Amino acid sequence: MVPGDNDKVVILSGRTVSLQADNSTNGLDITINNGGFLDQQTFRFTNNIAALRGSGTLKLSSPD
Repeated sequence: MVPGDNDKVVILSGRTVSLQADNSTNGLDITINNGGFLDQQTFRFTNNIAALRGSGTLKLSSPD
């Protein structure tokens, strides 16, 4: 499921979440737990993120 505006997202340990397209959701509050991964692949967040925290791994988007 794709989060909506102002949703709180928690990526659990052992889980990888990969963006499948640019994300224009507003105000996401994202926590990446230790052992969790958020992989932007070649995509990006196009609006402001309210919070990004945790001790997991954020893999930034790669240039085309």
